[in-house]
Amino acid sequence: MIKLLVFITVFFSLLALSDCGGENVGSVVKTQPAPSPGTAYPPPPSPGVLPPFPPVVAVPAAPSPGPVPFTPPVVADDPAHAPTFAKISQSIFKVSCVGCHSSANPSGRIAGDLDLSTYAGTLTKVTPGDPEHSVLYQYVDNGVMPPTGALPPDQMLELHDWIAAGAKNN
Repeated sequence: MIKLLVFITVFFSLLALSDCGGENVGSVVKTQPAPSPGTAYPPPPSPGVLPPFPPVVAVPAAPSPGPVPFTPPVVADDPAHAPTFAKISQSIFKVSCVGCHSSANPSGRIAGDLDLSTYAGTLTKVTPGDPEHSVLYQYVDNGVMPPTGALPPDQMLELHDWIAAGAKNN
């Protein structure tokens, strides 16, 4: 690669020297005498009429397919990946919910009369097999709960799948 770059450099250097008509060979450069003061120079040649720039063409964007409804897959058919109440309780409720929705609430009052530390308490706001009609899922899906910020998408999917699979205590 370096040999090619050296060759190209030497080639163009020789080409530039050949344009000098052989007058500037070696280290001697012939120049024209300086013009006398007051000498008028002719204006540079006009480039003539330049063609106009091509028009800017707007390229239309690809048509939008429109809103695509989110339908999370139900993975409950695979027992190894099926969401369980124990998984939901540990990964979601314990981290984001039971601080307010359990008897461990510092105020001593269970928020919303919803105890998410127990299976029985959780089922009071869940419609097994129907996440869209489960009050718990509606609050989480609409971003109302938890008040500290929305659950990550993977936890939303896990909660959805658990309810869709029947919200079993497994």
